[in-house]
Amino acid sequence: MSAVVPLTSSRHGRKYWRRYTDYRFAARETLVPLVLAELRTAVLSLPVAFVPRGETFALAAVLGFVPGRNLLVAPQGNWLAGYVPASFRCHPFKLAENQGRMVLCVDEESELLNEEGQGEALFTPEGEMSSVLREVMEFFQVIGGSHPATVRACALLQEHGLIVPWPAQVQLTGGATVLEGLFQVDHEALGRVSPEVLKTLLDSGALWLAHCQLLSRQHLPALAQLARKLDELGARGGKPAPLPEKNGELDLSFMKDDGLLDFGNL
Repeated sequence: MSAVVPLTSSRHGRKYWRRYTDYRFAARETLVPLVLAELRTAVLSLPVAFVPRGETFALAAVLGFVPGRNLLVAPQGNWLAGYVPASFRCHPFKLAENQGRMVLCVDEESELLNEEGQGEALFTPEGEMSSVLREVMEFFQVIGGSHPATVRACALLQEHGLIVPWPAQVQLTGGATVLEGLFQVDHEALGRVSPEVLKTLLDSGALWLAHCQLLSRQHLPALAQLARKLDELGARGGKPAPLPEKNGELDLSFMKDDGLLDFGNL
């Protein structure tokens, strides 16, 4: 259940925030929005695609192949990739559009919010943002500041016919599956653009975005391999089984051979 509303002192002045200790809150998210500011690191670990948003496209990381199943959240709640998308790093706070502008919001249904003094206060008794909430705001200001540039870069790629369907095929437990609803950069069309268009794409960051998206496609096979392994581990009784451990830590050595995902930060 989610009830995301703008954060205000009048409505949330008595609220406290307990920081999350795992990523189970993201276990059902198969796509998560990205912005240019985080793309440099995100593409080292995550497949990135364009997804339709009305008549335009948005940038998103692909986290799973089945609705409601985020492959990068382990049964224990661990995050299984080298990069955690910005949208997850300040849960239950979110940056959302409200009346035409981006504002800091909060999920009022989150179990991490309370009025019993557990955790850190969101506002001071005078109604000012607490120091911890200011840190959250500063983080999202960086992300929000990159949002317009991301929207423009996606729009330019679309305007010049460089975003096309991505009928990616992955090997899952039940056999080969063709993904639907994802879009990618047309690398052949990108190689044919005029010098004038190329300069426009370069100046806007759209060219860099295009190359990052093409590079990130290499992570899909690793994500599919992880899906198969999790299915294998959960086959007994039809219930998810814990991932194997080694010396008290998750043993993900089965994923390290191809080097596509970075598990160094577990």
